[in-house]
Amino acid sequence: SDRRQLTIDNQQNSVHLDIVGVLAIGIGAVLVLALIGTLLSSWLNAASRRTSFAVMRALGMASRQIAAVLLWEQGFLYGIAFVLGISLGALLIIFVAPTISLLDLAGPDGRANPFDVPSVLTTLPYLHLLLILGVMGVLCLGALLLMARIVSRPSMSMTLRMNED
Repeated sequence: SDRRQLTIDNQQNSVHLDIVGVLAIGIGAVLVLALIGTLLSSWLNAASRRTSFAVMRALGMASRQIAAVLLWEQGFLYGIAFVLGISLGALLIIFVAPTISLLDLAGPDGRANPFDVPSVLTTLPYLHLLLILGVMGVLCLGALLLMARIVSRPSMSMTLRMNED
């Protein structure tokens, strides 16, 4: 039972490759959907409060102060989402990896016992994770800055006239 040979056998096994592919697609889909949901939530929040930001601006609040209010609110929500995402990801790593190791990866000939596998050694690709987190952080920061720019420079006359009801 050579670990290197078992690793090579598993890496060339089509079932193993299918499982890894499905997990990669799932991770990618979750990241894209979470990013879209977060951006839409920020956009809707800023758009629905545009009138109140215009009123604040008309009452003499500086554009920087309005942008700071939005940045603090949205930054807090993005921070909570970031911490929850990392926590749930860590839980998935802890609980899913052992389950996948128990799958029958012996192949069609069935020579090996599917439960006679080495213990799970979870390795995290820290460089890839940091790269993904960095890209997500930059995208979220860009979204925050865009929302702050939108709410800090409202067209007061147009915004207040549109909501005369």
